Amino acid sequence: MKKRLPISVVPIFFTRSRHIVETRTALDTCEKRRAGGALFNMRYIPTKNWWLELTTGLETDHGTFEGTDTFHASRTGFDDIVLSVGYRHFLRKRIQLVAYGLAGLPTRRKITLEDRHGPLVGTRLFNLGVGGELSYSFVSSLPRSFSAI
Repeated sequence: MKKRLPISVVPIFFTRSRHIVETRTALDTCEKRRAGGALFNMRYIPTKNWWLELTTGLETDHGTFEGTDTFHASRTGFDDIVLSVGYRHFLRKRIQLVAYGLAGLPTRRKITLEDRHGPLVGTRLFNLGVGGELSYSFVSSLPRSFSAI
């Protein structure tokens, strides 16, 4: 099997409007938030069963807050870098079992006052995780596929 290095870029857009009421701190704020950018993913497939993956995003996040805590924040930057490695095992032609581990690395660690209602671009935290998946392919051909995961 040839070693492959597929790269993908996916545009993203997110918007949220919400009313935040925090009785302990007497906070009453209306939030309007929007973010946009692109997710970048690079996958290395050395064998049929193993894969390694690197994912990040380049985003712009804007937040406007009115009420008790009035301010405007905006930031552009790279999101956290997520590294993952996985192993997949095929049972017959239609069933696939996958086990993987991942690590999230923050691209920014400094927390500012602008981040008080959630971070603008990235979590500021290191993360570790493991997971598993089971999938069944109902239709599997080059022009079409239909699977349940």
